[in-house]
Amino acid sequence: MGHASIHSSFKPPESWLCLLRQNELNYLKPVATRPPAGVSAAVTENIMIWNTIIFGADNTPFEASILV
Repeated sequence: MGHASIHSSFKPPESWLCLLRQNELNYLKPVATRPPAGVSAAVTENIMIWNTIIFGADNTPFEASILV
């Protein structure tokens, strides 16, 4: 059985895109300003690209690891 593909020429208005971007920032801002323990995160100019450092949690196979 094949998969149907639907293509649309619909392009949302720029105002919609601005609202979506603002909503993404509101959702993701706490990750950058108050990241979970062992995590350092900073967003770049592109909301889809983040600089992160994650430290392995104690008592796990990742203990003493640093993921960049």
